Amino acid sequence: MTVQLTALLLFVAVFILAGWRKIHAGAVALVGASIAGIFVAGMSAKEVLQGFPVNLLILLAGVTFLFGLAQVNGTIDAIIDRSVSRYHGKAYLMPLVFVALSAMISAMAATAAIAIIPIAMQIARRYRIDPMLMSVSVGAGLTVGMFAPFGLFGLITAGVAEEAGIGLNGLVLFAIAVAVNSVLVVAAYILFGGRALYRERASVSDDDGEPSLVGAAARTTAVGNEQPVREVRTGASGVREERAPFTAMQKLTLGAICVFAVSVIVIEALDMTVDIGLTCFAFAVLLLTIDPTPNREALAKIDWSTILLVGGIITFVSVLQTIGATDLLSDAAAEVGWPLLSAFILCVVGGLVSAFASTTGTLAAIVPLAVPLAATGELAGWAVIASLALCSALADVAPFSTVGATMVSTAPPWPGRTIHTRLFAWGAAMVVVGPVLFTIFLLLPTSL
Repeated sequence: MTVQLTALLLFVAVFILAGWRKIHAGAVALVGASIAGIFVAGMSAKEVLQGFPVNLLILLAGVTFLFGLAQVNGTIDAIIDRSVSRYHGKAYLMPLVFVALSAMISAMAATAAIAIIPIAMQIARRYRIDPMLMSVSVGAGLTVGMFAPFGLFGLITAGVAEEAGIGLNGLVLFAIAVAVNSVLVVAAYILFGGRALYRERASVSDDDGEPSLVGAAARTTAVGNEQPVREVRTGASGVREERAPFTAMQKLTLGAICVFAVSVIVIEALDMTVDIGLTCFAFAVLLLTIDPTPNREALAKIDWSTILLVGGIITFVSVLQTIGATDLLSDAAAEVGWPLLSAFILCVVGGLVSAFASTTGTLAAIVPLAVPLAATGELAGWAVIASLALCSALADVAPFSTVGATMVSTAPPWPGRTIHTRLFAWGAAMVVVGPVLFTIFLLLPTSL
């Protein structure tokens, strides 16, 4: 037991050191896995590295490469631009527009998704929308998109479940994410002034001395994809900007993404084994064959930081599983005497850790540790994994996370408590509300 406890303490030390000295947690985890495996457990270096999740990392690289290409050639910016323009002047719809936009962008390009927050906050200022309503709406959209079958969180969660032999359909995980976050958006709409916006049907002119926000997302485009801006008179609403039509490459990129998305849905529905990562590389190579100009920039969009983070942590978790350290956690859960309570505690811990740290890192670290509990058979394994993963993401708007901090720094002033205080209260509530909701509506029904 000494070996297992020492390895677990090293695992905790990885995150303490990474946070204290601001070192990449994936790199520290790889070193920690080597120390725990080779010097503590007597494993060989080859045995340690067998836990490196090559298939999952190819998946992440392929997805971020394809959607990075869409970001570079301006396709994503053009989608944002036209979406905001379409609902121009309808303040009561703007939070819902940004739910959809955030979901779409985060599913396609996780690294670019945070860029939508400043745009959303400018829209909130322009239309006098409570920044809390916009924050929760954007946060919900980001979470939904991340848990899409080809979203970052969805890939990690489903990948971990598959490695553990637990069947978790990506579409089911996505549907649960949509349902839970829809409830949160409705609650925020009621709590933070959405009904007043609907009653007022507020419309604010762009011709108020402020720079137009329509098109603000599309300022960064690849060479050869510049889009001229044309002015369109809209009567009482003043003058607003509209973009020229999609370029040929943007249309092709959008078509490729649509085909890819439909393919993933079909693959998940039919429980097929086509490699999604390789499919993404195939689509990206096809697009680059037509126009190789953005090749270098698209390669730079591959999320190597996340790949290293996930790879390092999962490698360490694999070492813990090999030497039986995770069995200690399973035994501890069994001693609680009620698996449902054990799952609830894990969900609370996941939400609490995620509120202060990277959700990606939290998922890679905590979800595998729930596998022994999921494997007991007393609770539905897929329900345990899904609950823990989603609870770890619901507190993302807390002001200590990257998403929450960006919201705080870009939010317009609003009467009453500061946005920092309100986001802290919402994040704290999610740490408890999320586990309660999942215990009552998912874990309990599936355990009967």
